[in-house]
Amino acid sequence: MKAKKLFGILLAGAMALSAVAGLAACGGNEDPDDPDTPDLPTKEDTTQYYIVGKGRGDLADQGDNGFDLEKNNHAFEKDTTQTGNVFTITINLYEGDEFGIVHDNAWDGQMGIEIVENEGKDAEDKQIFETGGGYDIKNIKVAEGVNAKFKLTLTTNPLLPSHNKLTWEIVEPLTPLKPIVIKGYYVVGTFVDDEGKMVNFNYKDGVTPELTLENGKYVCTIEVEDVSDTVDGDANYNWLKESSAVFACKVVSVTDEDTIKDWYNCADTEDNALFTEAGTYQIVFDLEAGTFTFSAVTE
Repeated sequence: MKAKKLFGILLAGAMALSAVAGLAACGGNEDPDDPDTPDLPTKEDTTQYYIVGKGRGDLADQGDNGFDLEKNNHAFEKDTTQTGNVFTITINLYEGDEFGIVHDNAWDGQMGIEIVENEGKDAEDKQIFETGGGYDIKNIKVAEGVNAKFKLTLTTNPLLPSHNKLTWEIVEPLTPLKPIVIKGYYVVGTFVDDEGKMVNFNYKDGVTPELTLENGKYVCTIEVEDVSDTVDGDANYNWLKESSAVFACKVVSVTDEDTIKDWYNCADTEDNALFTEAGTYQIVFDLEAGTFTFSAVTE
């Protein structure tokens, strides 16, 4: 009887310890998969963050193509009055502007719409920010009808980047800019010149063809040359070479202010059109679908 009683006491003690351990494991609700979890482990964030993008407000200084890592004009400042890693910036944004957040002049670790609080909606369920363009990381796009001076607040956790968060405050509304007028659609792309250097051309350089409207679609013809044999270790060309391509392009819309409004992808790749052989090609852009196709001209 004594042995059975002792075993019962030991068993009860083990169960109690197990329960306490279970409670300790849940202490503070420290669940790294729960974005509202308080008291998660972290460390000081000494990173310098920037906004890069394109637009008609403060982001107009990012150039014709936008997203210029070398133009660090829009840096976040760390708010040392706050607990934790809190960074702020005040910036004028207009409807249609797009941007992302980068650090230390690098695309690695870029942040976009995925960190915006409440999926970009305000307390009254109005869409302030929405999903823009981009590759793996989608840009933050200012929603239609939104024009304001914003205070953006970035809160980071270097140990748990999935908990990074961007919130906003409208400091003051801004008068909408005049409506955007599209003056035309152009092909922009990347090729390798006769000296083996990768060259980007845009609608201003005088060689990029403009698409003309024919039977409800925009059409143009381009000449593609294969000069890939002249490339010798040009790191800038690697991405094109790895695709077994000699030329890559997209279609853009250009405004009467001589800025690019939208980029359009190839229907087949949902990205750049990739040309693997030299030749003459016809580009057909379907504005309604928002994509373009290309085919070789054999005649």
